[in-house]
Amino acid sequence: RLVIWCDLSEGTEAGRGRARIWLRRCLLRHASAVLVNGASGRRYVESLSVRSERIHTVPYTTDVDLFLQHSVARQPATRRRLLCVGQLIPRKGIKPFLAICARWCREHLSRNLEICFVGEGELGSDIAKWEPPLNMSVRIQKAVQYSTMPEVYQNGGVLVLPTLADTWALVVNEAMAAGLPVLGSTH
Repeated sequence: RLVIWCDLSEGTEAGRGRARIWLRRCLLRHASAVLVNGASGRRYVESLSVRSERIHTVPYTTDVDLFLQHSVARQPATRRRLLCVGQLIPRKGIKPFLAICARWCREHLSRNLEICFVGEGELGSDIAKWEPPLNMSVRIQKAVQYSTMPEVYQNGGVLVLPTLADTWALVVNEAMAAGLPVLGSTH
């Protein structure tokens, strides 16, 4: 038997070339089962002529026990602290997100906004050099050990996932287990 795991979504696969689509159809035709992690992946695989009964959804998850051990109570100062956890790369939608936050800050001068990025990547230096409005602070924290992630979430007010193309981010599961609301992207 051949089981194919497809870690993809309609967003991650937008604009793929004909050759790749043809090759995928050939491979998937021989699969006994196809695993996807969500509805968008299922729709994409179905668009490649895979029958629905051969597609099985296996959602991403993580062991949330580490995050459940901490209080979900937050200090009032964290309410407007937005937390972005993950790679600092273009696909994560960081630059458009910062532009929207800056516009909000310019329109709401009496309010302050804090954004903390936790992670590393090619956009790290661009973010560090960027000049936000006076009522907006941006901080970058290097990637941390997984065991210390509950403290990272404890210091945030809202987890923001502004991705432009992802299938699922485990930070959503972690943040929710830590008691953080999550502001996600349609992608």
